[in-house]
Amino acid sequence: MKTKIQFTVVLTIALALLSLNSNASVWTYIVDLEGQWSFSVGDNPEWAKPSTDVSDWDKIFVPAEWERYYENYNGYGWYRKNFNIKSLPEEGTIALLLGCIDDVDEVFINGIKVGQTGSFFPDYKSAYDIERIYYIPRNILKTGR
Repeated sequence: MKTKIQFTVVLTIALALLSLNSNASVWTYIVDLEGQWSFSVGDNPEWAKPSTDVSDWDKIFVPAEWERYYENYNGYGWYRKNFNIKSLPEEGTIALLLGCIDDVDEVFINGIKVGQTGSFFPDYKSAYDIERIYYIPRNILKTGR
């Protein structure tokens, strides 16, 4: 069985604004969150809440496979990241671009589930080869931290 990931984000890993030109899509990045993230093995639905204290969680670099830090661990893991948004465009679609995740993910922004690919047990279905793009409702984002 491949590693299952419950990918939780206090806000997001990478936000992108989709602006449509007459013939092509142009992506403008608002925030790139490559770098240090808080991480914990295990699974607790309470961890999706923005108020969760992660001060004792491990710090790992993203993007990278967690096996780099947790050799031979095959189970659930939660990632969290806080970041600042200086401003949001008044129009356009906001998307979260995550790439491929091995195996399954759920993504939360400000405590609200914004996407899932694959399915967890008992109806497990891997989605290791599917790129994740989740469209984010504008009303759940906040400027500032």
